This record gives sequence, C-alpha cells and structure tokens, in this order.
Amino acid sequence: YNTTKDYEICVKFRRNKAILPEAGGSSVFTCDGSADAKQYNNPFSKPFELWEWLIKKVSLPGQLILDPFGGEFSFARAAINTGRNPVSVEIDEVHYNKGLVDVQNLYKTLYRGEVKFV
Repeated sequence: YNTTKDYEICVKFRRNKAILPEAGGSSVFTCDGSADAKQYNNPFSKPFELWEWLIKKVSLPGQLILDPFGGEFSFARAAINTGRNPVSVEIDEVHYNKGLVDVQNLYKTLYRGEVKFV
C-alpha cells in the first residue's frame, strides 16, 4: 500500500497577474478508472477523466506542461487530448518505452498516420 499515491500535487507557475483557468470548485474528484487501468502496467497510472480535470484547472490550451514522473504517459496522452503540449520525464525504461509507443500511436490516430517522429 503506497499512501503517497493517495493524492496528486499540481504546481502552477505564473507570470504577472495570470490566473487559473478554472477558479474555485471542489478539490474532491471521483471517477471509474477501470478501463484505463487495463491499458497500463503501472499501478499508479491515473484515469483520463482525472488528468483532464486537473489539466483544465491548471493550464490553458496550447500551453507546455511538465510531468516529472511520466510513468507510462497517461498524463501526456490526456494533455495531448486536451490540446496541451506535454513534456514527460520517466526513469524506468520499461514504462518509458511503453509510454512512447502509446503516445506515438495516439498521434498517428489523431493525424491519420500523417506524422513523422524524429
């Protein structure tokens, strides 16, 4: 049991008088992540609905956002699907390679195969 994964921390860096995209509201979120859990080998991956909720609270479409603990890139996939530009860092080579394949497949689907990875 890993109690450190009972919560997710988001940090918003801002300049000048920038504000959060969605102010206020509850800090409690519930969803059914059973479908997402089947996609990932990482026991700490988050469901798309959770990532979408967090991403919309702390960023705007088109922004660059960082996930310093990328896992299998569930965050990166959600960021792409919400119009953000993710940067993910992952030290575990197995998780990284799986995440990279998933992100490439997502881009191929979004752009109907008209995408080049360099």
